[in-house]
Amino acid sequence: MKRLFFPTILLAALFLSCNKSHNTGSAYYINASIDGVSKSFSGNVYATRTSDVHGNAININGLFSSSTGEGFNLSINSHAANVYIATGVYADTSSVYTISLIYSPYATATLYGSGNVTSDSAANHGITIVNHLKVVINELTGTDITGSFSGDIFLSGDASADKKTVTNGSFYAKFQ
Repeated sequence: MKRLFFPTILLAALFLSCNKSHNTGSAYYINASIDGVSKSFSGNVYATRTSDVHGNAININGLFSSSTGEGFNLSINSHAANVYIATGVYADTSSVYTISLIYSPYATATLYGSGNVTSDSAANHGITIVNHLKVVINELTGTDITGSFSGDIFLSGDASADKKTVTNGSFYAKFQ
């Protein structure tokens, strides 16, 4: 369980750092259904891309409301500088890439999350994840990224805790 705490807090801090200065307008979005309830994040959606000697990363952030703090953070990371993120399918069972999805219902609420760390921990504890996190990048250019995502997310990223199912996830974000 302690293995999940640090990555979850790190991603939460990254996610909660988004603010109005990143507002890219309503053309960009993150949409998804969470336990059958449709959510649309379009006022404050952006992506970042980083590369260094340790690997490559893309983060997609969507803040639904600055007053409630509700939003998403979706990330894809490679584990080597020569392993690039491109169009394709990324799963939380990969040993080459790490993906994660963090959903914050409210700024003061406990976060829901999933990804490779959750998947690995679940496997080590004999817990079956029914809907593994999957991210599909359909288009990736120098200016923006589009794709889809789905999977189960868990309270504090713990596969033995409360679960929410994310379906019909889609995103279109501009790189900052």
